[in-house]
Amino acid sequence: MLTEPHRWFTMYLNMFSYLLQDRSILARALGSRPLRFIALISYTLYLAHMPAIAIAEHFKWHAPVITGLALAFLYAILMRAIVEKPLQALRRSRH
Repeated sequence: MLTEPHRWFTMYLNMFSYLLQDRSILARALGSRPLRFIALISYTLYLAHMPAIAIAEHFKWHAPVITGLALAFLYAILMRAIVEKPLQALRRSRH
């Protein structure tokens, strides 16, 4: 017999696994093009967000956090286009 905490854990695990099935709304939302693109740039965005916010604060730009995040997004998108995609293509052509 399951104890009370185990029963709750099992219930949450079942709900979570149902939400991640292909036909669920959550799975479709997570698989959308905008979120997939954010997933592709997420690591670069993670690395760039704090320096970008610091730059925005240093230059006293309006709303430095929002401006810094926008700058980090721009940087991550450019890095994806200029560095990551060409290196992926080069890697694929060698195999």
